[in-house]
Amino acid sequence: MVIKVYKEKITVSVDVKNSKDNAYNAKVIVDFSQNINYVKVEPDIKECNLNHTRLECAVGYPFLASDAEEHFKLTFEVTPEHIGAEIQINVTATSDSDESPSTLGDNVVKIKIPVKYEAGLIFSVRPKDDHIVYKEGEQYPAVFNHTSAIGKELTITYKVEKALKVTTPPLKLTITYPYQSTMNNILLYLTHVTYSPNITCNTDNQINPKQIGSKTHTVKTSKESLSAYLVSCGTILCRSFDCMIPEAVTSEVNVTFRVWKPTFIKAEFSSLYMMVNGTLKARDHLFLLTSDHNARNVKIQVSKEAIGGIPWWIILISILIGLLILALVIFGLWKINFFKRKSLEDRKEDMMD
Repeated sequence: MVIKVYKEKITVSVDVKNSKDNAYNAKVIVDFSQNINYVKVEPDIKECNLNHTRLECAVGYPFLASDAEEHFKLTFEVTPEHIGAEIQINVTATSDSDESPSTLGDNVVKIKIPVKYEAGLIFSVRPKDDHIVYKEGEQYPAVFNHTSAIGKELTITYKVEKALKVTTPPLKLTITYPYQSTMNNILLYLTHVTYSPNITCNTDNQINPKQIGSKTHTVKTSKESLSAYLVSCGTILCRSFDCMIPEAVTSEVNVTFRVWKPTFIKAEFSSLYMMVNGTLKARDHLFLLTSDHNARNVKIQVSKEAIGGIPWWIILISILIGLLILALVIFGLWKINFFKRKSLEDRKEDMMD
């Protein structure tokens, strides 16, 4: 049974039958685990007394007669504040009368329901997408002395919030991003990772791996064709790191990249998308994250514009084609005598008509 954020109801139908002599002060005792609460009994004329996690319901007063039966329903609701691997409900029929030990076996019913809990979380990311434009032939330094020279900066913020006042599990956030193209040109360069208190991130020396700033980096970029419309981790080298998030009301992880300008200036492409993936997992096996809550993707579009707008040779060819079409139209009109002037006799005949 999957326990959702909103309280789930469980109904237990109880049927009691006395097959022997009269049973004096007969009652049903229900013991239940702390992850459920007693709500009500139906019919409501039934008398039940609650003491913490024990419920006692009278069945026949002052006695349950021979061959008599009683039927009632008990309703419980799940409390996500208390976490357990299963819901337990033990139902015992008893009385003050003597009963043979050989017939006590059917006086007890034990119910065990294995459960998992839906984590009550709101997982969000901003921005959901971004668009970066470079111009063809745009200049960049041959040596990077600071990360600001690399290219445009992009910060992605992942936020995890508790939806309601329920227990939430410790989490693992995995962030995966495209790092290098097939020609080993850098795509996204990780420069900073910041996060809320108590969060730990294992970046494995991925932050500024070339130590730009403390060292100078000579730019070496191979010209290549980035023909793939969507740059995905199935075809290029991606990197990833994990952040461990404890139970908290609100947690944030901020990831800052630089889009490596030399790669996109030298590459042959017009526009492409790169995906940065954030995946959330519960570190406690009792909790589940639905597909709507465990993944957030950011789509980064990179486009390249030609310098000076339309190239001059395209404009020249367009003008020549336009003149050729005009000449063909004039020639066609001339062939059908469109430009031939009428004689004086023709004009007189037209006037007489």
